[in-house]
Amino acid sequence: MKTLIVAVAVGIAAFLWLRLLAPTPSWEEMGDGMVQTLNHASRFVIGKGETKVGPIVPAIPTVPAYEGPFQPGQEVEVTNTGGCLTVRIYPGFDGPSWTCLPDGTRLKIVLGPLYSDGIWWWAAERQGWVAQPYLSPAVAGQEEPLIAQGVAARYRPQDDRKSFAREP
Repeated sequence: MKTLIVAVAVGIAAFLWLRLLAPTPSWEEMGDGMVQTLNHASRFVIGKGETKVGPIVPAIPTVPAYEGPFQPGQEVEVTNTGGCLTVRIYPGFDGPSWTCLPDGTRLKIVLGPLYSDGIWWWAAERQGWVAQPYLSPAVAGQEEPLIAQGVAARYRPQDDRKSFAREP
């Protein structure tokens, strides 16, 4: 019993000395050794027993600053598609297709740019999202091609509700 009391007393004394009397080093005093040890331990745990080289968290992709010729409110024209430009419901190549606009179609940009899949995307009035590489500034004074007027005339918001309604 005396041995147990002595062991507990020594343990408490050691704890108090380490906690209260011993100086606590700062991060600067610990240096890079502590950081390397923590990274190594993290990689070991994440790697399920294998030490892995490289960053623990993957790099966050950066979005380049937009320096292009377009801005919201501007008229643009569909060009260089080799057929037609796919209009998407949201920006990105994985966005569902809404319609397809042939070369020469004029659009008015209402929102953007948004960067997705390595290119800039613009929201066109009453259309959807279009990719910038297939747009060029519209020449002032030219009438809007009839095809664009036809596409805009076919767009009816009530059709959207029917297309998403469940079939009985």
